[in-house]
Amino acid sequence: MKKVILFGLLLFLFACSQDEGADAEQADQQEQEETPLYEHEIYQIGAMDGWEFDSDATVDYEQNVIFTHNKTNAIVSTVSTSNWKEKVVASFSSQVEVVNEEEHYMQVQTNRKENIYGDIYFHEGSDKNVIIIFMTPENLVEENQESIQTFNENITIF
Repeated sequence: MKKVILFGLLLFLFACSQDEGADAEQADQQEQEETPLYEHEIYQIGAMDGWEFDSDATVDYEQNVIFTHNKTNAIVSTVSTSNWKEKVVASFSSQVEVVNEEEHYMQVQTNRKENIYGDIYFHEGSDKNVIIIFMTPENLVEENQESIQTFNENITIF
């Protein structure tokens, strides 16, 4: 009888330790989700799988911050509300075609040997505004669309 009780006690202790491990793993995952990918005085970008801050390509941390994911570059910039679409189109090149245009979104395509699609999102803040320009090679546009949407949804403007 003592062996049965001892075995039951050991089994109970083992089950409790498994539950603690799951709780610790869940706490680590929650902490990782709460840690932002990037923080700026005007905006914050939440952590998400696959996207990385490209500190080598980022030159001016106040104006343009660059992130990468599967050959897609995301450039986050602060802008004024006036003429943001014209300024963005002009920054691509003279060989650009507007494919889709809405109030806070625009998609452009470069007409080059290797076409690049640009998905541009405009976010209004209380004092400043932010645009996100996603530049994706034509052959990866459909494949990367979900990660682009996820990134766009994970920005918070202050």
